[in-house]
Amino acid sequence: MSKDQDLRLLFVFSDPQLTEISDEEYHDWYDNEHLPPRLELDGFYSGVRYKAIDGQIPRFAAAYEHKAGVLQTDAYKRLFKERSAREAKIFDKIYLTRREYKLLSTHGNPGQKNAKVIVYAAVSPQKGAEEAFNKWYVEEHIPLVKKNPGWLGARRWEKTAGDGPNFLVIHEYEHSDWQTSPQFRAASEQAIEWMGKNLDSTAVKERRVLQRMYD
Repeated sequence: MSKDQDLRLLFVFSDPQLTEISDEEYHDWYDNEHLPPRLELDGFYSGVRYKAIDGQIPRFAAAYEHKAGVLQTDAYKRLFKERSAREAKIFDKIYLTRREYKLLSTHGNPGQKNAKVIVYAAVSPQKGAEEAFNKWYVEEHIPLVKKNPGWLGARRWEKTAGDGPNFLVIHEYEHSDWQTSPQFRAASEQAIEWMGKNLDSTAVKERRVLQRMYD
């Protein structure tokens, strides 16, 4: 089995806003206590932290690419059982939501080091519309999005556990200049038109624009 076939994603949104945990303490904990032991586990491929540049909350996110089954191992579960007093306190205070995914498809060349900005776009179509949504996204929408300036690639995912909509795509960009481009406007108009015609009020949609925190 190839790495892509076995690839899984853990995506976590979190935010200490409106709690007694300061941003400084939150980042110190995340960078120096929370993240390192996870990346040391066998089967974790990467862990990247992001900050929102879309003005929405939560303001921070982390994406962990890993091998299937890692989150069910004793070694991973031990990180929660043996957490420090500070980590227990922070977990109890901050906003946090976790989503787990399996890979559906890869487009372009995602995973490059020069990917500075991502668009996190997640949708749960209404019952019965899933096949049409996936076909439209791959065959019509991605060909338009890939024309955006600075677009590097994308991966599409299907949720296996946790919060959030059922289907996720993460588009990777070198920069955020695409947001004012005519190509972006064309892709956005197409998406609004298709979803307006084909998705009803029970569909769930999320969209975030996030910037890599560290190079």
